[in-house]
Amino acid sequence: MLGDGPGWGGTAPARGHVPVPWVGREGGALIETDTGRLEALACALAGDTAGAAELLAAARIATARPARHPSPESELDTDPDAEARAALVRAHLRRRREPAAAPREPLPEPELEEVRRRLAALAPLPRAVLVLRHLEQLTLADLTRLTDRGAPAVARALETATTAVGATGYQLDLVVAAVPVPEPGAVETARRRLEARRRRLRGRGVLVALVLAALATTATVLPGVLRPDPYTRAAGAWVYGYEVRPGTGLRVVDRFLTASTDTVRLIDEDSGPTADERRTCDLSATSSDQPVEAPDGRPTRVNGFTGRFLPSDGNRGAELWWTTGPGLALVLSCSGDSVEADLLAVAAMVAPTEVPVLVPVDLSDLPDGEEVSGIYDLDGQLAVLVLPTGETPESPNAVYVSVGTLFGATAQGERTVRVGGVTARVQQDAESETICWDLGGPQACVADFAGDEGGAAARRRQFDRLLTIARVVQVAPGGTDRSTWFDAREAVPG
Repeated sequence: MLGDGPGWGGTAPARGHVPVPWVGREGGALIETDTGRLEALACALAGDTAGAAELLAAARIATARPARHPSPESELDTDPDAEARAALVRAHLRRRREPAAAPREPLPEPELEEVRRRLAALAPLPRAVLVLRHLEQLTLADLTRLTDRGAPAVARALETATTAVGATGYQLDLVVAAVPVPEPGAVETARRRLEARRRRLRGRGVLVALVLAALATTATVLPGVLRPDPYTRAAGAWVYGYEVRPGTGLRVVDRFLTASTDTVRLIDEDSGPTADERRTCDLSATSSDQPVEAPDGRPTRVNGFTGRFLPSDGNRGAELWWTTGPGLALVLSCSGDSVEADLLAVAAMVAPTEVPVLVPVDLSDLPDGEEVSGIYDLDGQLAVLVLPTGETPESPNAVYVSVGTLFGATAQGERTVRVGGVTARVQQDAESETICWDLGGPQACVADFAGDEGGAAARRRQFDRLLTIARVVQVAPGGTDRSTWFDAREAVPG
């Protein structure tokens, strides 16, 4: 299937015009780079010429302004087009997808038309990782950094896209090459349209802020009603620090918990007929032992607490920041063109409270030098992240423990080992290694995505570590039955 053909690393076919220079930044100064590669990436991400023009315009706006938060150095930073490419990907992931327009030239074979249709049906993240994997030849670690998603989510999205499209690299080359590159004038028109839309949204935001300020002033001068301090999750506590009240149309699809952060992704079920058209929101609560400082932004009140509204600046969408206690800060952002009133409406559904975290595995007997760094809940599929003490989730030494079908779903393995008195299968490829054992229906797995970094000796050491962790995992008696799962406060070492 994918990778059977020549791949996406060759020279792109001629597309009808000479690329104009791209204006970007280097050390704060404007520079020019060749955009042929970026135009090809935009066409592959969007699937149609108009959509590619919008992505290029959004990326041009983003790279023409100083970065709000400089990104840490990585392998991607050695690429002169890395910033523009990252801006293209961010714009694609934020964009509300619409059915792609048919290419101007008919595809030469019916099979290619079917590949184009399946590619167009992909959600933004699977399409992005598939395109970047084969057009840019990125590793899984690079995809994780570029899309700002966890390794399990990226791996699952890549597997979903590869299976759904079911094409060779050569077929994908032909499908992408059939999308005409937008003319420079079309990109400039799209840029002006986006800038005008942002100005309108800023105007709406000012009006909303005035109304909210009047309401806040009225509430301040009226006699108040004493209320207890809200719950604040302590740093290092393995509990969720808030819940999203039901009956709001919003549903939690992904949640990631670390010692200091509690992050969820919400999808608005009422905002569109299909998953690709529905609005998503990301909410992150950070706990700290130190007082939090308010960011620069327009003062506002969020559920009666001190907050800030940060308008979109081209590098990111609008954000709402607020604090419910001296050591807790929450940040909310939503896809699409959100104004302050939109974010406040979502924030009103968030209630600070202690919510127990249930996990399908007990890891209280982890070896010395290993610690639980995070807990992923990917739409019901849960994985626990284990790292050497002091290392971050971006480390190549990350190991994921799960029960269900998140990893190693196939019934065959390359070899077997003994884990907890049962036979476990070992599956290995160029980028991952997985040990899975059956539980009478579901299966338990430990997996890493370090790949071949460090050579055979390093891979052997990593396998020995993986097997050591697997042998201390205690699985809940009910497997995927959450009523039998463990409370993370007892099953996860603090």
